Amino acid sequence: MHRLDGWSLDRRPDGFVLTLHRADGNRIAFAIAGWQIAAIASLAGRDAAPRDRLN
Repeated sequence: MHRLDGWSLDRRPDGFVLTLHRADGNRIAFAIAGWQIAAIASLAGRDAAPRDRLN
């Protein structure tokens, strides 16, 4: 497990890039498709606690 400081989602001509910002300053980026964003959002659910440090 790694502590996250935040995240960003960027739209590119060929899809999306999800970048996780780690607390130690490193970043991890993933190329993802629109349907994967929808799946992640549905897993998080509406009842998820708010995360004030995440974008």
